Amino acid sequence: MCGGQETRAAFELNFQPSPDITAGSQSSESTFARCNMPTAGADAWCQRNQNTPDPDSTPFLREYITVNGISYVHMIVGSLTPDPITGEVFAQETYIRANGAGTYSSAGGKPGCQFQPIQCGGGGVNPLISGNGQVASGGVLGNPLAGDQHTTGIGTGDPTRAIVRQVIKSSEMDQEFLKADFLLKPKITQAINSSDGILSLNFALDMSSLNYSTNANGAITNTLTLNDPLNPLPTGSGFFDAVVSAQSGDVTGGRYTFAAGSGWVDNTVYSSYRAGNPFTGPVVPEDNVWIYNAGSYAYGNGGGAGISNIDWQAYKNLP
Repeated sequence: MCGGQETRAAFELNFQPSPDITAGSQSSESTFARCNMPTAGADAWCQRNQNTPDPDSTPFLREYITVNGISYVHMIVGSLTPDPITGEVFAQETYIRANGAGTYSSAGGKPGCQFQPIQCGGGGVNPLISGNGQVASGGVLGNPLAGDQHTTGIGTGDPTRAIVRQVIKSSEMDQEFLKADFLLKPKITQAINSSDGILSLNFALDMSSLNYSTNANGAITNTLTLNDPLNPLPTGSGFFDAVVSAQSGDVTGGRYTFAAGSGWVDNTVYSSYRAGNPFTGPVVPEDNVWIYNAGSYAYGNGGGAGISNIDWQAYKNLP
């Protein structure tokens, strides 16, 4: 990586701690957490409400690293080791660039939220309730899935500032989302093989040669195989290739572009007054207004998505 241009080889998405850990970052819960990862070292900063152990046994790592003078947040959730009961796998690893234009703040939302919990909607004196909202404070859990850009950062992501690998496996399904290059789009693969051997499906959409200024479709694979010995299909009809045989083929995957915005903009009016009567209290800001100048997506088919308006709770397994 040089000249500010991240490359595919800059980081290995191997679900392991980074060798480039920022000096001193492990001493602060705002910059480091390691939980349920026995091969990576002892747990650190895994408590809820400062002193209550977290009952969640999911492997988790958050660390700050610095490479060539550029800072990144590195996170791992889950593991490639199958669940001992279900045999299923969920693992996600991300590197997010943490400085420069369109700054990603350590709070996840408005820069400074971790130091201004009341102004950012946290409502408490402990700054850990604001920002990404994932840490408990005073017995009250944060709400990281709320569609509030100021407190959670929802909808503020710039795809050119992150690389991601997500792996999901079960007994019959194997799926991977891989965005290995900061400046290029992802590759999505999925294979389904029924336990009885009758059905086999392979899907891949490879957009990894396209940057975010290119409006072109990715390379697609989409095949289906049926093989039922008890109910044999006519010769030649047990295989379907959507790319070759579809009556109407229209691949739209990859046909989108992204133009970065300026990120968080401070519109604060810097005048203040003293609270209380006769005005001997602390100085209180008269105005504290930040807005998020989001980047914009343009889709080849004219569609769109209001990311900040999506109910993210719908995608979460709730007890």
